Amino acid sequence: MSRDTLASKRTDFAPAPRNFQVKLVRLPISVSAEGLACVATLALPFINIVGPIGVLAFFGSTSLVLMLRPLPSMRELLRFSPLFLLPVLAILSTIWSEAPQRSMRSGLELLLTIGAGIVICRNMRPERFILCLFVAMLLISATVAPNIPQCIATKYPLTASWGSKNQVGLFGFLLFALSPAIIFDRLQPWPARLIAPLAAVYALLVCYLAQSGGTTSCLVLMMIAFPPLALLAAMKPPLRIALVVITLLLILGASFFLSDISAAITDFRTTVLNKDATLTGRTYLWDFADRLSAGSPILGHGYFAFWRQGNIDAEGLWRWGGIAARGGFNFHNAFVGMRVDLGIVGVVILAGSCVAVMLGALSRQVIAPSTALACLISITLVNYVRTYVEEGLVSPFSVVTLVWLATILYALPARLGQSEPVSGERVRAYVADDPIRPRKERWSAGIPRGRPSRRMLG
Repeated sequence: MSRDTLASKRTDFAPAPRNFQVKLVRLPISVSAEGLACVATLALPFINIVGPIGVLAFFGSTSLVLMLRPLPSMRELLRFSPLFLLPVLAILSTIWSEAPQRSMRSGLELLLTIGAGIVICRNMRPERFILCLFVAMLLISATVAPNIPQCIATKYPLTASWGSKNQVGLFGFLLFALSPAIIFDRLQPWPARLIAPLAAVYALLVCYLAQSGGTTSCLVLMMIAFPPLALLAAMKPPLRIALVVITLLLILGASFFLSDISAAITDFRTTVLNKDATLTGRTYLWDFADRLSAGSPILGHGYFAFWRQGNIDAEGLWRWGGIAARGGFNFHNAFVGMRVDLGIVGVVILAGSCVAVMLGALSRQVIAPSTALACLISITLVNYVRTYVEEGLVSPFSVVTLVWLATILYALPARLGQSEPVSGERVRAYVADDPIRPRKERWSAGIPRGRPSRRMLG
């Protein structure tokens, strides 16, 4: 018998290789895309500090992700196209705006910010997104450390280089809010999990020194919202549904006591937070905005067209508020500011988007809970409450906007039949079909436990 015949028989009776249900493939391009998405996430919060360099790093990294993964990224942009309704309206407001160039520029910046947020989040895992945002908030909060001794000595609010205690308080709050997601998530690297408790303590110090009543309220709300959302992962589906039903019933019951709740909030604001009845002049701004909106109730005066130097009304409010720099001021209410900019149409789109984002995220947390999504939902819920006294929920180059986008982007799983990993990992394809699936479910596709060997990776 010839050697070729023996070789063919040996091949015929050779055992078939083990076949897993999910194929492990090399994806170096996707790994690079996830790394660039991390760079963009780190760059966005620093735009207000480093200026054009941060903008270049943010959009440059996002553009490279688009170049590396053009088709998957374009599919995701089309899939989440309803998120572009507000920036499109902002760009169209150039037609009737009192400051067309300003409206066009700001509208384009909002459009690019939302588009970049979609590309970033759909090319990286939620755990990696939380980690990058945590690192960015830690670095930014560390920049105010040299001002802390002087702040303690003088007992003045901590404003640092931003000149705004609310801005310092926002960064401190985000650092505190992200810390539990790092501590309790086993998918996070152990050095970050060791640093997170210290970061949370430091964040509380920053928030306390900022002396911002809004920040204090945000911290309390975060402590209330995050634990039950995170505990859903430890419950069976029937218990999750029961918890949601009970919560909805409690909310419905509380609606019959709105007057008493409002009186309690007012009392807490004046006695605990030491805020006057006008919320440091905010009620005057809201009354002024009501009179201003009456002139153009449907479409508003144009996106970002009011707060500009040369506008008589804005100049008067700056003088009333003692803003010598004549900038960095707003109506301290997201929906009031939107009504001035884009009228009732803009308010309806913003409110509808907020409701859709929260319903989609909560539904996903009940069906397939995760620590990362619980953190994002909690922060977004707090930001919804914060819109009553501050703007910036949906605005260009805003880290709050990026978190808001991530809440719905990570809530929706990958499309059925999609074999290309959204997260861009070339190892362990357990993240291939859904970037936020809990760990137990990630191994249910037949992939062996433990780290894959070099042979398995091909």
